[in-house]
Amino acid sequence: MTTVGRILSLPILALLSTSSLLCQQAPAKAQATPGRSRTMTLNFGPTDSNPGGKAAVEKLLQAMGGAEKVNAVKSLRQTVAAVRQGQHIELEQTIVYPNQQAQRTRMAEGSILLVTTPRDAFMVRGSLVENIPQSQRDGMDLALKHDPINVLQHLNDPKYVFVANGQQLVGGVEATIVDVEANGVPTRWWIAGDGKLLQERYSDLQSSGTSTQTMVYSDWKSFGGLEYPTKYVLLGGGGQPQMTMTLTSMEVNPDVSPKLFERPASQ
Repeated sequence: MTTVGRILSLPILALLSTSSLLCQQAPAKAQATPGRSRTMTLNFGPTDSNPGGKAAVEKLLQAMGGAEKVNAVKSLRQTVAAVRQGQHIELEQTIVYPNQQAQRTRMAEGSILLVTTPRDAFMVRGSLVENIPQSQRDGMDLALKHDPINVLQHLNDPKYVFVANGQQLVGGVEATIVDVEANGVPTRWWIAGDGKLLQERYSDLQSSGTSTQTMVYSDWKSFGGLEYPTKYVLLGGGGQPQMTMTLTSMEVNPDVSPKLFERPASQ
């Protein structure tokens, strides 16, 4: 049975992590960043934001509901329906910012619960409780770090860099390309003129190495005033869809029991 991780993701973060672990593809080889090990490989270089980058990201902040709504997010619970190569997958994700996430994945083969916190990382399959492999834990932790909500909550943190790098059409819509360094974790965003995030490209850690993923976002809806995309398409290296996902529900700041993140005793 495939070991499942994202996000996505998602919010978006969870889905990012999830998608990469669900897809059984040969990872595209990417250049390693000199002087680093097991890190994101999209390394853009600039250490200071430029005005165009900050302006585009400010538009994204407003498109998601504004600073007050985004900064008020402490936790999220979401459900996602995914289809990969005809296989239907159900995902339930809980995130407590900045560093706790739990994800239950249901497939025809069975159910998997994955949990990561600063203190622990484990998966539960039936009665079996085992550690999450370090490469998958690193990938999930990094995905949470470059999740758009987390990034926008650090808009004025000097460790977060936003550099506009030209314009490009995405689905017929002109978008600003913004290279983001989220406290050392790079990703690339395509932000439309109305501020909506149309596409993201990021590097993912897998047990076999590092691969670059592209996610396309659409169909934005409001969840208690927080505006969020609900359709996601993961593209392969040739630009062909590999997996589609639909955000079917999302709760902002739900009550989350601490026990959700506690490792159960093996049975």
